Amino acid sequence: MLYYYKTIDNNPVKVGDPVVFTITVCANNATAQQVNIGDVLPQNFTMTIPNWPWNNPVTLPANGCVPYTISGYYTLDGDDCHIVGNTATLNQVGTTNIITAEVCPTVQIACFNPAMVTYPDNESVTSLGLPSTVSNQIIYIEGTFTVNQTFEFSDCQIYIAAGGQIIVDPNYTFTLDNTIIEGCGYMWQGIKLQNGANAEIINDSWIRDADIGLNIINNSKVKILQSMFTDCVRGVYSEPTGGCADISTTWIYIDESVFDMVRPAFLWSYTNQPAHGTKPIAGVELNNVLEQIIRIGKLPGYAPNQFKNMNAGIVIHNSTLEIHNTTFRDIQPDNFYTEAWKGSAAASTGGGLGNNCTSNNIIVKTILGIDNINNCYRGIYTDFSGLGASAVKILNAHTGIFSTRCPFLQTVRVTGCTITASHFGIDWYNNAGAKSMYADGNSIKIENNKLGVAISLEELSNTAIANYQIVNNIDIRVVSAANGIRMRNIGNATISYNKIYQSVNVNYPTTYGVAMEFCKKNNLSCNEVYCYNASYTNSYGMNIMESGSNIYECNLTQGNGTGVFFGGNQCNSTDFRGNIMKDNLLGLELNSQAVTSTQVRKGNLWINYGGVFGAINSNPLYIFSQFQVNAMFGTALYPLVSPPLWFAQVAGTNFSCSTALSCIGQAAPDVDVSYLKTVIHDSINVPVYQNETEASAKINTIETLVENPALRAADTTLNNFYNNNINETAGKIASVKRLKSLSNISTYNNSLLLLDSLTKTKTDSLYLIDSLNTINPSNTFNLLLDEIKLRLSVLLQTQNQIMMLVKNANDSLLDEANTLNITIAPNEIPEINQRFINDVELNYRDVGKDYIKNNFNDLLALAQQCPYSGGEAVIRARIFLRQITDTIEYEDQAVCLQNGIFRQSNLSNEKVEAANKLILIPNPANEYIALRGLDRLIDCYSIKLL
Repeated sequence: MLYYYKTIDNNPVKVGDPVVFTITVCANNATAQQVNIGDVLPQNFTMTIPNWPWNNPVTLPANGCVPYTISGYYTLDGDDCHIVGNTATLNQVGTTNIITAEVCPTVQIACFNPAMVTYPDNESVTSLGLPSTVSNQIIYIEGTFTVNQTFEFSDCQIYIAAGGQIIVDPNYTFTLDNTIIEGCGYMWQGIKLQNGANAEIINDSWIRDADIGLNIINNSKVKILQSMFTDCVRGVYSEPTGGCADISTTWIYIDESVFDMVRPAFLWSYTNQPAHGTKPIAGVELNNVLEQIIRIGKLPGYAPNQFKNMNAGIVIHNSTLEIHNTTFRDIQPDNFYTEAWKGSAAASTGGGLGNNCTSNNIIVKTILGIDNINNCYRGIYTDFSGLGASAVKILNAHTGIFSTRCPFLQTVRVTGCTITASHFGIDWYNNAGAKSMYADGNSIKIENNKLGVAISLEELSNTAIANYQIVNNIDIRVVSAANGIRMRNIGNATISYNKIYQSVNVNYPTTYGVAMEFCKKNNLSCNEVYCYNASYTNSYGMNIMESGSNIYECNLTQGNGTGVFFGGNQCNSTDFRGNIMKDNLLGLELNSQAVTSTQVRKGNLWINYGGVFGAINSNPLYIFSQFQVNAMFGTALYPLVSPPLWFAQVAGTNFSCSTALSCIGQAAPDVDVSYLKTVIHDSINVPVYQNETEASAKINTIETLVENPALRAADTTLNNFYNNNINETAGKIASVKRLKSLSNISTYNNSLLLLDSLTKTKTDSLYLIDSLNTINPSNTFNLLLDEIKLRLSVLLQTQNQIMMLVKNANDSLLDEANTLNITIAPNEIPEINQRFINDVELNYRDVGKDYIKNNFNDLLALAQQCPYSGGEAVIRARIFLRQITDTIEYEDQAVCLQNGIFRQSNLSNEKVEAANKLILIPNPANEYIALRGLDRLIDCYSIKLL
C-alpha cells in the first residue's frame, strides 16, 4: 500500500517569503517498489533550489516514508489552487494508477496586514473622496495614486505595489508627516512632482525602496526635515531641463535627514525598472538648479544630515549648491555605474564646452567638531565646476579632493581642510583656463602607498595656465609615500610657505618633498621640507626634472639623502637663491644632462652636509650651471663641491632672504641667452643620450623664441635660428604647442566675468524675494520672481552664446594644430614622441577617455621610457594614463641609470667599449626600432634580430 501527501511549511504565506513544499511518499508493502513522482506548480511560483523534477523512477523501501522538498517563493497573491493548481502526482511503475496530493495555501501580499486600507490602481485623492489629511492608517496602494489637491498623510504606514507611483499635480503640495512609505516585496517608482508641484517630507517620515524617492520636474519647492530616504536607487532627483538657459527655480531644503542603504539588498525590481547596481547611485542628484535655492544642512542648532552606504552622496549638474552641517560615511564606488564621479561624497559637474553650461558651483563647509567625510573613496569631485571647500575634514579616503576642467575663469578654493588619504590628498588635473586654483592652510597626510601624493598638479601642456596657488599649507605629511607636492607640466604656479614632512621606509624606495617634471615659469619660495632620515639616499627634498625658467627662493630642505636635485638640460634659466640645504647627506646634485644657468652670488647655504661633497655636478658642461660665490662669508656659502671648478669665487654682496620683499608673485627669471646660443651652435656634449639631448634642447630653444618674439628680434643669431627652423621639425613641434596654448586664452574673459557677476546678483535677488513671499505671500512677489527668472534666462543664454564663440575659436586653433602636427617628419626619439603625444591630445579633446583606452599600450610604452631620453612626451603620456589607472609605477631611476644619466662615473667603461655596443630603442609611436651606437661615429655592425 502507498500513502502520498503534500504539505507547506507555513500557511498563509506572503509574496516573496521563502516557501518549502514537502511531498511525502509512504509504503507498507512486502518488497521495495519503484514509482514516478511529479508535481504541477502554479505559474506564480518560482523555485530557488532546483531539486525537482527528480530522476524517475525512484525506489521506495518496503516500509517507511521518504520526503521530497521543493523550495521557492510566490510572486502573486491569492488562493493558489484557484489560480492554476498545486498538485503532486504519484504513479507506480508498471501500472496506470495515479495518486494525487494537493495543497492550497493562501498567498497574501508581501506587506499584508488585516488593518490595511486599499487604494486601487489609477485612483486619485478626489476620485476616492479623501479628506485633505489622512491620519493613522495602514494603506496599500495597488498602482498609481495621483495627488490632485493639496493633501497630507499623517502618522500613516503606506505600502506600494511593484512599480507603483505617487504623482503630485502642478500647484499642489503633498505632505508626509511622520509617515512611512515603502515597497511591498518589490521596488516602486517613487513620488513624482509635476512642474510646479511641491512636497514636504517632515517629522520622521521615511521613504524607502523607490527607484527615485522624490523625483522633481521643475519649479517646485521641497522641504525635507528630520526624515529618511533609504534603499532607493536615487533618494532625491531633479530631472534635467531642456538646456543650460532653461533654468529650474526649484527650491530644496534638506535638514537633519538621513540618506542610507539599510537593507542588505534592494527589493526585487519591478517590470521595466531601469537597471541599477547593488548600491544607491546617489542620495541626492540635481540638474539645472540655480544657486542660492538649494540648501542642505544650513539650519543652526540641528543635527547634521547623513549620507551613508551608497555609490555617491550628493551630486549636482549645472547647478550651484551649498552643503553645511552634513556628514558622509562609507561612500564607495559601485562598479555597475560608469560615471566618473562614482565613489564621491559630494560631486559637481558642468556640461562641458559641448553643452555650454558653466553656471555651476559647489560649496562645502563644516561646523566645529564634525568629521564631514569618513571612509569614502573620494571626498569631493568637480568637473567643469567651481569649488569652495572650507574647514572640511576628509578622513580615510583614496582621494580627498579631485578637480578637473575648471573653465572660463571659475575658481577652486580649498582652505583650512584636513585630509588623510591613501593615494591623493588634493588632485588637480587639466584645469587650464581657471581664474584660480587655490589651496591654503590645509593639513594633508598620505600614508603607506609608494605612489601616494599629497598635492598633485597636472596639465596637458606647461603653457596651459591654470593659475595654481599652493600656499601656507603648513602640515603636509608624506609617510612611506611618494610626494608631498608633485607638479607635472605646470606653468606660472606659485608654491610658497608650505611645510612638508617626510618619513620613509625601505619598502617605499623613493620619496620627494617637492617634485617638478617639465614645468616652466613657476615660483617655489619659502617652502620647508623635513625628512627624518638623511641616510636614506632615495629621499629628496626637491626633485627638479627638465624644468626651466623657475624661481627657487628661500626654501629649506633638511635631513634628506639629497636636498635638491636637478635633472635635464631644460632646467636652464633657473633662479636658485637663498635656499638652505641643511643636514642632508648631499645638499645639491645635478645629473649628467642638467643645466641650470649661472647663479651669481645667490646666497644659498649648505649646513652640516653628511657626505664628502656638499654639491655634485655630473654634467661636463658644468660651466653653464656655475655658482659664482663670495666665499669670504664661509663654507656654508662655498662647500666642497665636485668638480671643484664648478663653483667660482666672485666678490660682491650675496642675496639674503632677510632682505627679500616677498616669496610670492615674482616674475620668471630672464632667459639664459648664452645657453640658447650653445644649443644653436651644436655645442652640447653630454655623456649619454647625445642625439636625444640635442633634439630636446633644440625644441626647447625654439619654444622659448616662439614665446618671446622681442628676445629673438633683439639678437641676429637667435632670429636667424628661428627663421631657419620654424618650418622644420623642431619649429613645427613648438608651433603646435603654441597653438594649443592659445586655445586656453579667450578675448571674452571680461565679458564672462561680468555675466557671472550679474547672474549672482539676480539669483541673490531671487532668493530674497522668495523669502519675503514665504513670510507674506503676494502676487506682486510672484510677478517679480517671474521677471527675475526671465532675466536670468537671458543672461545665461548670452553667456552660452559667448562660450560657443570661444569654443569655435578654440576648435579652429586646435584644427590648425592638428593639421600642422600631421606634417611633422621626426627623426629623433623626442621628436617622434612629441608628434605621437600631440596626436593623442588632439584626438582626446574630441573623443575623450575612450581614445586613451584604445591607445593604452602605446601610451604605456612611451610612459615607461626614461624622460631624459624620451622628452616631455613621456610625462604627458603618464598624465593621460592617469585617467585610466593611478597604479602604474615608473622606475625612472632604474631605467635612466642603465645609461648613467644620474652619475657621470657610471659611463667610463661604456665609453671605452663604444666600438662594440649598441642601444636598441623601441618606439611606440612608429613602426620601427632605432639602433644607436654609444659613440656618435658608427662604423659597421653585424646585427641579428631574433
